[in-house]
Amino acid sequence: MTDRFEEALLKSWPLRPGTEYKAVAAISGGADSTALLVGLASLLERFGRQMGLREVTVVHVHHALRGAEADEDAAFVERTARRLGLPYRLARLDPRRLRRRIPLEGGLESAARAMRYEALAERAEMIGARYILTAHQRQDVLETLLQRLFRGSALSGLTGIAPLRPLNEAVVLVRPMLGLTREEILDYLARKNETYRVDSSNRSALFTRNRIRGELIPLLESIFPQKWDASLRRFSRLAAELVPMIDRRVDALAEELARRGPITVREDRIILPIEALVRGEVCPGDYVLRDLFRRLWTRQNWPLRDMSARHWERLAAMARGEGSDAADFPGRVTARRGAETLTLTRSADDTEQAGDNRRAGG
Repeated sequence: MTDRFEEALLKSWPLRPGTEYKAVAAISGGADSTALLVGLASLLERFGRQMGLREVTVVHVHHALRGAEADEDAAFVERTARRLGLPYRLARLDPRRLRRRIPLEGGLESAARAMRYEALAERAEMIGARYILTAHQRQDVLETLLQRLFRGSALSGLTGIAPLRPLNEAVVLVRPMLGLTREEILDYLARKNETYRVDSSNRSALFTRNRIRGELIPLLESIFPQKWDASLRRFSRLAAELVPMIDRRVDALAEELARRGPITVREDRIILPIEALVRGEVCPGDYVLRDLFRRLWTRQNWPLRDMSARHWERLAAMARGEGSDAADFPGRVTARRGAETLTLTRSADDTEQAGDNRRAGG
């Protein structure tokens, strides 16, 4: 008989039968990832073919930030993986590289996340794994939505967390626990008599997500008990319905720009014809212009994190000839509006290393 947590995990599994792939399970040692690890080990032998999996390798990313506590986390994950009969690998981050990434990514949380995914992708490619499994659960979705909402994310950033997301051409991120609650996870671990690690940094008020979890969510629950989360998920579903319509308008504008050009796109510069941009056949609203600029930023791998809703609105206004003809934007990007073109230029910085700009929102 299958445990009810494992039944829920199997039911929500986003992969389908077919070719069996290798996978990497990203395990921190916390409650969520430990539940994923234990559940996978239980299900793999019986339902591996049904889940599309042949082998799962446990990978723990050591951020080298919390001294002995981080070492103990790694040792715990290794012991648990070997007890469950799963191969284990350690990915240790370079703290010097991590510190250099902080200003580029806009904070320690984002820098650590970007480097963590890079390390996981490297390990997956080394062993020929197609998928990386993570233990994001229902509350993570709500916390992410709240964080993006107050940062002024694009509508596409408010559609939640996707169960499947390509990290690169070779590796896909899989989140099979998005429908499971924290209570279901803790209950499963208790029934299995499994222990887990508690990261002391999760209590730090220095991190925005910790304050959302520890302060904002309890406040919302006190004001709108058992309602706020359903309302937020409903809003996310509505956003998901609208995004494809906006994308089609952006596609049409991009096609018109390409047809009517000339357009110049280099690593450090984009030159757009104003006539096609704001007075062409598509006649875009500001929301289309804003999403077009976000798309260009992403394709150029220019920093997105510090670009707020106000910045995108300012760019749209410049395109329409409103306000200043010149402006500076985060990430050392400048915009200049001439009589016929809008030029976006990013100045060089020899110390910069490429970041991961494929995150939703902006």
